[in-house]
Amino acid sequence: MASTVGEIVGYFPSSFFGKITFISINQHTDKPQLKETPEQITVTEGDPLHLNCSSEGNPSPSYTWTLLSNIRSPISGSTLIIEAVTRADGGQYICLVRNSVGKVTKEFTVDVKESNIYIIIIVVVAVIVLAVLVFAVVWHLYKNNRVGKYNLKDVFFLSQRYQHIAEPIGE
Repeated sequence: MASTVGEIVGYFPSSFFGKITFISINQHTDKPQLKETPEQITVTEGDPLHLNCSSEGNPSPSYTWTLLSNIRSPISGSTLIIEAVTRADGGQYICLVRNSVGKVTKEFTVDVKESNIYIIIIVVVAVIVLAVLVFAVVWHLYKNNRVGKYNLKDVFFLSQRYQHIAEPIGE
């Protein structure tokens, strides 16, 4: 909705025919108008968040952000940026855009999903621990139950003393 704030009239001498030329300029103002952006936003924990509340208006609008979900320092500007989202950043955000002609608000609902990286790390560590345990059990069973167990030191000692040949035990 456009409106005229006032009329600015300028008087300028003209060299053409030596007359004074009158110039009338009307200044129009517009209430801020928001650009379309999604209202429901889902973001993964740890990812950046950009909420855009850009608008057009004359005179240029100012922006005020209200965060209903948590307390942060005051934010001004058309875009709210959080570099790494946490679970606490989820909730409702309200952008108030105003100029001397009027104001509009835009509400955003932010849903923060849990990151799957922690689950992946836990599964990988569990698989590694399980593999080490299985290897240790198999090695212990193999070491204690192998066929033909003998000590080479005893073989040399017995062969010199009794002239016996060492044979594997258990076959």
